[in-house]
Amino acid sequence: MAILASWSGAGLADGTAVTTSTAGTGDTPFGTVTASAFTVKASGGLHAPRIQMDQAAATAAELIWGSAVVGTSLTAWAARCYVELSALPPANGGRLVSAYTASNALLWFVDVTTAGLLRLRNAGGTAVSTSAAALPTSTELRIEGVHNNGAVVVNVYTGNGGTVLTSVSSTGLGVGSGLEAVRFGMPAVSPTWGRLWLDEFAVANTAAEIGPVVTPPRSGTGTITATAALTGSGRKIASGTGTASATATASGTGFKRASGTGTITATASLTGSGSQPNPPTFPDAPLATDVELKIGDTWERITGDVLTGNPITIERGRADEAAEVAPSKLSLTLRNTGGKYSPRNPRSPYFGLIGRNTPIRVRVNHPDVPSDVYAYMPGRDGHYFSTPDAAGIELTTGVDVRMEITPDSWRPTIGMTLASKRDWHGSQDSWAFVLRTDGLLRLRWTSDGVTAKAANSTVPVPAPVSGRLAVRARLGASTGTYTFYTAPSLAGPWTQLGDVVAGASGGIFSGTAPLEIGSSAAGTSGFTDLRMFHGRLHAFQLANLAGAVIADPGITEQAEGDTEWTAADGLPWSAHGGARLLRPARFHGEVSTWPQKWSLGGHQITTPIEGSGVKRRLGQGRAAVQSTLRRSIPQEKGLVAYWPMEDAGGQFASAMIGAGPLRVTRDGIDYASDSDFVGSAPIPRMGTGRVAGAVPGFTPQPGSIPEIFAEQSLVMLLHMPDTALDGPRRLLALSTTGQGAQWDLWYSAALGGVLGVTVYDRDGAKIHEQSSGLAVHGKLLRIALNLTQFTTNSTWDLYIQEQGKAPEPSFGAGVSATMGVIRTVTVGDPTDLGDTSIGHIAIYNRATILNTVTDDAFQAFTGELAADRLVRLADENDVPMTVVGQPPETAAMGPQKVGALLDLLEDCADADGGILGEARDEIGLEYRTCASLYNQVPALTLTYGEPGLAAPFEPVDDDQGTVNDATITREGGSSARVVVESGPLSVLPPPDGVGTYDLQETVNVADDDVLPDLAGWRVHTGTWDQARYPSLGVKLHKAPGLIAAAVAMDFGDRATVGDLPPWLPPGPADALVQGYVEVLELLRWRIDCNASPAGPWNVGVLDDAARFDTAGSELAAGASSSSPSLSVATTQGPIWTTSLDEFPFDVMIDGERVTVTAISGASSPQTFTVVRAVNGIVKAHAAGADVALADPTYVAI
Repeated sequence: MAILASWSGAGLADGTAVTTSTAGTGDTPFGTVTASAFTVKASGGLHAPRIQMDQAAATAAELIWGSAVVGTSLTAWAARCYVELSALPPANGGRLVSAYTASNALLWFVDVTTAGLLRLRNAGGTAVSTSAAALPTSTELRIEGVHNNGAVVVNVYTGNGGTVLTSVSSTGLGVGSGLEAVRFGMPAVSPTWGRLWLDEFAVANTAAEIGPVVTPPRSGTGTITATAALTGSGRKIASGTGTASATATASGTGFKRASGTGTITATASLTGSGSQPNPPTFPDAPLATDVELKIGDTWERITGDVLTGNPITIERGRADEAAEVAPSKLSLTLRNTGGKYSPRNPRSPYFGLIGRNTPIRVRVNHPDVPSDVYAYMPGRDGHYFSTPDAAGIELTTGVDVRMEITPDSWRPTIGMTLASKRDWHGSQDSWAFVLRTDGLLRLRWTSDGVTAKAANSTVPVPAPVSGRLAVRARLGASTGTYTFYTAPSLAGPWTQLGDVVAGASGGIFSGTAPLEIGSSAAGTSGFTDLRMFHGRLHAFQLANLAGAVIADPGITEQAEGDTEWTAADGLPWSAHGGARLLRPARFHGEVSTWPQKWSLGGHQITTPIEGSGVKRRLGQGRAAVQSTLRRSIPQEKGLVAYWPMEDAGGQFASAMIGAGPLRVTRDGIDYASDSDFVGSAPIPRMGTGRVAGAVPGFTPQPGSIPEIFAEQSLVMLLHMPDTALDGPRRLLALSTTGQGAQWDLWYSAALGGVLGVTVYDRDGAKIHEQSSGLAVHGKLLRIALNLTQFTTNSTWDLYIQEQGKAPEPSFGAGVSATMGVIRTVTVGDPTDLGDTSIGHIAIYNRATILNTVTDDAFQAFTGELAADRLVRLADENDVPMTVVGQPPETAAMGPQKVGALLDLLEDCADADGGILGEARDEIGLEYRTCASLYNQVPALTLTYGEPGLAAPFEPVDDDQGTVNDATITREGGSSARVVVESGPLSVLPPPDGVGTYDLQETVNVADDDVLPDLAGWRVHTGTWDQARYPSLGVKLHKAPGLIAAAVAMDFGDRATVGDLPPWLPPGPADALVQGYVEVLELLRWRIDCNASPAGPWNVGVLDDAARFDTAGSELAAGASSSSPSLSVATTQGPIWTTSLDEFPFDVMIDGERVTVTAISGASSPQTFTVVRAVNGIVKAHAAGADVALADPTYVAI
């Protein structure tokens, strides 16, 4: 957003007459001012000085910014002013803001009636929208108007508040007309307003509200005096620079903040300036929420119509660890006076614009709630931001690259390209900024566009708890000096990261490559050992060695959803693929129901709407996602005809618009009977059947050398039976326009079960026949037949690829005839093809080799990582997908099935073990990887007995989620079973165990090797022997200091409650958030989390100091409550370590946590030297009491 004009009057003296030259510091003077109507008042209002308007009878009173300021072509813009009415107008029509286009032609205007109602009126003066509530007098109001190509919304707020007081809106007002003037005040002579006060005028070039003016705390030097009398309890604070004095009388003790008992009075005088706080925020002021509907292409704020007496309720995530994530829900009630929110009401200004699945979002306005736009970077090829090469960004003496980011990890499994200016394809390599797997920053550059020079930071980036940090690399190329830095944000302060590094010197190659963020080399990682940046980008700057910023996309200054913009740096920036600009929200979804409610007398008319996440809509339509081949083949270049042959009966439909089917010319086809191809839905066994179809006309492409006149090709699936068919059988015939008029592809058992090609002339005479030597019995094959024409002769080449294997060497031969152009396709043998299956016949106007985009599709993307499949499937179905965690750490998937989209996505989550939910900041999905759930720092930390923790907070000791016997089967593969045979939750009958709780689950993973680990993990989480806290709530109105942490928390995060009372087990309650219910009210804000134990997710990390428990240990002898040594016998497995390097560590004995400082003894029993009762549990123990590590290491899946 760019402010085109603004006026605040800073520094103007009281009583100054406002003219076209009157302007405060930084103000834009008005182009036209009605003489004697306006004067400056240095006091009053929120942002003094302000303008006082006194309209003379029968005289206009206007302040105008014309085309010299706003231009002549804006169709998307916003205006703002503050106004205070001393009285309502004596007649209807008291104007506040008017918008004009060319030749002083009205676009629209806003005025006030004698009843104080706000009206939006069109160019003809007709009221198109009237507010439901009246404007108050003697109250400073903020008028925010937004115009987006004819769609107009005007909201009124109280001062700097965020809650809409009232609003008017309509569409079709000056569509396509450019703004040429904004006028404040009365352009007409009647009616005559009473006195008005106006202030903080602004016009911007973006269709979004400009927002309130935030007054910074005032500071300076002088004298502050204050007196106060307090009855009750309280504390008097006086502050300032200079002389400060304060007197206070207080009865009682404590700190008086905003309310209390007794009477509080205070007077203060300020000479000079001291400290004046900003306006209060929640909970000292009502909670400011924003609710917006997307009306057409414009988000419109409807907060003023939300009934504040009813809560806004948001449900997100799942009820528990075993449940599937349900669609998110939003509940709120709208005031529906006049049927504004009745979708079928033609009187509504939104008629035809709202209905089922109208987008809706909810935000909270609070200093501790993030609101800045950020960029989500998916971390896949083709998803990045860039600006083209320009002379200004070709730095040759040195670079200074700065980025504020939240990566998926500061210790990525595979390093990430952060930013670059390089194109190694064309030897245009200038520089690249990289985050390595060990957390070191790396800057790489060249002097010649090819030969790399590089250096790393000497220490790794310190990973912040929030994950968000600014990093920086500075290279003085002429000296070869590298310096790396970190900072909380791009604003600094910058801290040097390790030592300055000296390296090779020279000039940086200028090159012609674009500047790319998150990628290198035209939207790829650019290196075999790196991946694209995955995470959030908050800010980016490229500066020269003098510190001057020469490239900055201004991420936070753009509108969410923008894909093309010119930033303040003057450079054109573009978002590519799924890289996108988002803005934080508490809910982002679709209105699924619009119920209408009213009292019998019609006094209260409401719409209690329900919003839902995208999973509701996706779950309603359960149409199967097409097979991977069916989806991929139409994307191939040069495709001219395609018949998938996945039909259940009748003719075989073409997948090309306007092309004809393969028609059945002889019955005997067994439709959809062969399901062995993983990349296809079932295809037919041809039997005695025959089909034929015409190929749409096309022109074959010439070859890569002049001698090749034309190329074309056939690709299809072929599955010959295991048992040989008698004699040669024709599989398929192509008719062409050349001398070689028919080309047959055949199979011969006599020649060893191989394929061959025969060519006939127009008279049916055989002019060529050749077997290929490519054996096909029983194989699941993809076949390509390439036809190449030279001047007077042709060649054919045959390629085959077996499912699950690489393509085999090709076979080909020459033909002394021209081939012309393929015109028809006939499938089937004159006699019988038996159980031979044929499908996915495609014709191309080019040569084809089996290494194209459909190769992965032929294998149904077997081996694809779960996160990659989630993003690909979502992209293919136009559903935004966000991945939290590192994609390379997710499970390798088995073949993609044919099924409903949500089922295929859930397959990925089941295989990986993560959580598939919905995004908060957009209408889309979000996947939380299994690995991202491990070893988390708590996102929210509560303390029992302190404000914030909400009831109920009660542990539950039940069998929910118990699994001690798990069998995991791979789809189409083997299985593995793990049984817990000892311990308190084992399959043993009580009291030694709990009996059998079995689980049988089928997962679509790539191979059988992972099945034992998956089964082991299921019983690990299913036998976690701790009480669970199913509900963990926080009252943010009681503990506003927790707001920042609570709003950042999401499903899959960890939350803890410490300092538990003595009637609960010692240690913090450690929970993994599975979902939550959030309730927003004017004076209350509460989040209740659905939780499961987080303990099972604390796992061992390679190279960490991991400790593994023994298979079984117990006390060899009883011990008193204070005994400093214990005799411990190992009942199973190796004995305990005696290495001094391993101490100290903690063990648990019947609930008492004991620190072991030494162990002696080379055989069982051993003597433990201990510190007792470190968790506050003091007790004696009997012989045979179990001894186990308090914090053992568990192996992750």
